[in-house]
Amino acid sequence: FVFITCYHSVKHPSQSWNSFSTADGFDKVITTDSTIVGTILEAEKSDTMDIALIQISEKIQFESLFPNHLKISVQPLYLDAENFANYQEVCIISRTRGYKKIYGRLAEVDKPITLNYGTTDEPDYKDLDGMLLVHGISTEPFSKKGDSGSLVFTPAGTPIGIVVGGDAERCSFVIPFSSIADRFAVELV
Repeated sequence: FVFITCYHSVKHPSQSWNSFSTADGFDKVITTDSTIVGTILEAEKSDTMDIALIQISEKIQFESLFPNHLKISVQPLYLDAENFANYQEVCIISRTRGYKKIYGRLAEVDKPITLNYGTTDEPDYKDLDGMLLVHGISTEPFSKKGDSGSLVFTPAGTPIGIVVGGDAERCSFVIPFSSIADRFAVELV
């Protein structure tokens, strides 16, 4: 199995943003307790992507990583300005909030955003085009720092995209899953 997440969530500090290579020796995804979770097979940070494909280590029991046995459809949606209103209610399973299902509202499609991948003292701004914008529907944001890489899906389980960031207040930025599937020729199973 291959997991899809954000490149910035698994990128080693010495890896280049724009040209991922396994030749640099930093292709392992390692947790804070030094467990090797998997290997980055392919990654891209471009003007439309911040994605990594991870081959999960055979030692990892990945079934335990799916809380409440979430069922996801194998057919992602291709959203555009004409049909996105039909799929406005969306969800994530928030790692930062104890794997709780969080609901949001798909607000806009095909929007440019700018994210700071650095810190306040040392900003590292990157532009991404073609993003989906999702607003929280409660007093808390749809996603929080640490939810990057989370799958966004409809209540029926249809994949919409992957959380890449947010404004920490109300709006979350999502890479459309259709763009990921087209770029990496991946299929959901």
